[in-house]
Amino acid sequence: MKKSILIRGLISNENTGGGKYRKNHITKIIDSIRNWYDGEIIICTWVGQELYLEGVKDRVDKIVYLDEPKYTPCVNIKKQVYSLSEGLKHCTGDIILETRADIAYNKNIFEEYIDLPYKDEKFRLFNNRILTCSTMTIDTNNFDKLLGTFRYSDWMHLGYRDDLIKFSDIMDIIDNHKLDDCDCPERFWILSLYKKHIADVCDYSDTKAINQNNIPLLLNNFIVKNTNTQLAMINFNWTHQPEDMGFYITFDKYMDTYNKY
Repeated sequence: MKKSILIRGLISNENTGGGKYRKNHITKIIDSIRNWYDGEIIICTWVGQELYLEGVKDRVDKIVYLDEPKYTPCVNIKKQVYSLSEGLKHCTGDIILETRADIAYNKNIFEEYIDLPYKDEKFRLFNNRILTCSTMTIDTNNFDKLLGTFRYSDWMHLGYRDDLIKFSDIMDIIDNHKLDDCDCPERFWILSLYKKHIADVCDYSDTKAINQNNIPLLLNNFIVKNTNTQLAMINFNWTHQPEDMGFYITFDKYMDTYNKY
């Protein structure tokens, strides 16, 4: 089975400014991946990022430069989804890791992919589950009073091509957003996905409907593994939290919930 890695979105803004400060870590990221992987790497980023990629352009298979989406209330998630959907068009792998451009991977992450028997086809969206990491994947049962609703990590996703294409096929939903949907990019991504593809399961005009069905939706569409101890990920812009914070869904918590479901 052929594999691809897609690095998408902003590389850096350390010389240009604008938005949250993002230092250029792309050389360290490519170093980490090339230690265990000699396959296809695609970078999909914005016009104007060329100067940050000079040192790695000969170590990847293709760099795609897109016009960066203009500001809208939901522009952060639009940039992520747009760079993913366009980048997938250039990937030839059957199974693909798609990731932000500030995360190193220090092991063969493809070996961490698993799938499980399905228990409820009603909530199933993909042919196979998509793997994501525990950091920023929130357990609403433990954190609902403070957070208000669910969110799944947007750091990385590992899955089969057709499933990732479907996962990113939400640009029409994003372009017809409501302003109050945009306060959390991770939540808005998943909310848009469910609104488009399985809206008949429950009413997603209110995010409380996702809260109420969060567990079956998560268990039947995603696998969650531990960011550091299992996936060996290092996010250079997010080093201040451990992976086992009480409101994150760790792999043990995921499997315990799956076995009880």
